[in-house]
Amino acid sequence: MHGDAPASPPSALRPIAVLLLAADVLFLWMFLAADSVSQMGSQGRVSGEASPELALAASRFAAQWKHGMAGNSPLYMPGFFAVGFTVWLWSVRRPLRRLAAEWTILASIATVIAAGLAPLGATRAIGAFERALSVTCVGPPPGFSPGGVALSLFTLFTWSVTLVGLQLAIGRRSVAPLMAPAVLYVVMLELRPWALNDFTTQWIADLSRANPVAIVSLAAIPLLLGLLIRYQFRLAGAAPARRQVWENKANEDLP
Repeated sequence: MHGDAPASPPSALRPIAVLLLAADVLFLWMFLAADSVSQMGSQGRVSGEASPELALAASRFAAQWKHGMAGNSPLYMPGFFAVGFTVWLWSVRRPLRRLAAEWTILASIATVIAAGLAPLGATRAIGAFERALSVTCVGPPPGFSPGGVALSLFTLFTWSVTLVGLQLAIGRRSVAPLMAPAVLYVVMLELRPWALNDFTTQWIADLSRANPVAIVSLAAIPLLLGLLIRYQFRLAGAAPARRQVWENKANEDLP
């Protein structure tokens, strides 16, 4: 990511890009499917009533569902974990301009795929909402909203930028690369001021109840981060030797 040769040969980056596309699809699918729950609340289709309380309850449950915190996932934040793992492998020691171009293409394709699969998740999310709050949603599941798509993509972008920034901060031993993610999170908090408090409060409460999903999810964060940092340092040390091997191979293939 510093203009050096990539730590992996181009052939190795192709499967990583496919994995990143799959992770982006999972991330966006959960967001777009959950948006149908929010739409039910905002349209007054929960228990046949239109009330701010039901609309807020629907919005908050949608936030829980899309983050895997509504009993719908064996791991909290499954989309974040999937994207975090693949973005780190995909982006290590690659030029930022190339990353930006590839991310735009992958995110665009992932949005189309996730949008096509969203109705399948919407039915599940709405059913989970009805059972959790003992309410009834009226009518067929609504489609996701343009605002829901925008928020999904902005969240995916913010998380991806955070990962690249953290990777750069570790490699350069500087906090400067974390400034851009910090600005994006300020914007995120302005858009959803209650979200962070809700997530942390629920996670802490689940930990106090010895919820196994909450415990495993929390333990997975330092474990995965440690493995990815170790991978980054190993590739950084091996990059010069690998680059020479690739150059020698390229020279051998010349007529």
